[in-house]
Amino acid sequence: MKQGKPQERGPIVVVQWLEVEWDKSARGAEAATIRNQLPKALPLSEVELEADIKLVLHYLRNGYSSGKTGAISQHRNLTLDHLSEIEIKLLETQIQVVPHPRKTGMGRYRRTISTGQWSRFVWNERIVYEGTWAYKQITVNIAYLPEFTPTVFLDQEPSEIWSELVRLY
Repeated sequence: MKQGKPQERGPIVVVQWLEVEWDKSARGAEAATIRNQLPKALPLSEVELEADIKLVLHYLRNGYSSGKTGAISQHRNLTLDHLSEIEIKLLETQIQVVPHPRKTGMGRYRRTISTGQWSRFVWNERIVYEGTWAYKQITVNIAYLPEFTPTVFLDQEPSEIWSELVRLY
């Protein structure tokens, strides 16, 4: 029986979503100093990737009321259904990223990322909950890599940083 060539994976999209949320009680200078010291990138866990995986998502949420949660997931296609604030399109040799944060003009911004590069997107917002409100800052690191590298966001600087931090009142 003739054995075929192993299937080549092709480039993989790696998304690291870091989210920090705080409420009115944590608006002061002391809490802001602590928040500002949080890393903008973290190492990813080693994962075994199946041949047809196209996307690795690392999601970490840290909030004063919610505690710390984090997960790594693998996706065979480029859908980020539960992260509707960012759109990723696979082109021939690049990916196109279009952020859609709720209350900013960032949706007009498109960034093309070539193989071996990564970019960072940062924005913040005020969220109204029933009877109260909170603030959120989101940092999204997105890489398009020939192979999965757990330290990609620490080993090199992003090719571009796009930041839309509004004054939160």
